[in-house]
Amino acid sequence: MRGIDVPVIDVIVFSSTKSKVMKSPDHTDVIYATSIPVYLRNLEREKAYLSIPQMDDLAQRFVEEHKSYFTYPMCQGWGIDPKDLITGVQCGKCERFGMVKIKRTWQCPICSHRDSDAHIAAVKEWFVLIGVQMSNSDCRKFLQVSQHQTVTRILKGMNLIITGKGKATKYKMNKKTLSGQKNFYVDRKNSIRSQT
Repeated sequence: MRGIDVPVIDVIVFSSTKSKVMKSPDHTDVIYATSIPVYLRNLEREKAYLSIPQMDDLAQRFVEEHKSYFTYPMCQGWGIDPKDLITGVQCGKCERFGMVKIKRTWQCPICSHRDSDAHIAAVKEWFVLIGVQMSNSDCRKFLQVSQHQTVTRILKGMNLIITGKGKATKYKMNKKTLSGQKNFYVDRKNSIRSQT
């Protein structure tokens, strides 16, 4: 950063203890924000890279150059191909993806858990990860549901902003609702999905 030469250490830091990594990248530590002080104290120190005045100057520059961060859609911002994401509805009990839509609810094929609202988190995740407006086709692919009418009922029941008619219908989620979607983890392909 602008003439400052200090070593960089790779570490993934999650702000929420509800977040988790399904498979961490090789040679990269994964910690929670509350563990940062202990993690830093345990690092081996070779030498002092910055003096106290340099650290004060650096801290001031961080404050001055801070910009608000709105990451949606995350795939675009982070260079992730949406095709690499795990699709399907996640089971709230066993946390596996691929719940099946049955009459008035979703059922997990692994543990048989049922949840009528299981799709809500997945739809929110689509908006956070992939795009600002969703078509019925987008939703069917992401939720792994083949019936057009079923997905229309799901989307109309979620208090989304609806534009267009017929096949041109698009659904949007307001930013306030999206900002509540905070807990994410990295899957085995280094793709992202939220923990419910």
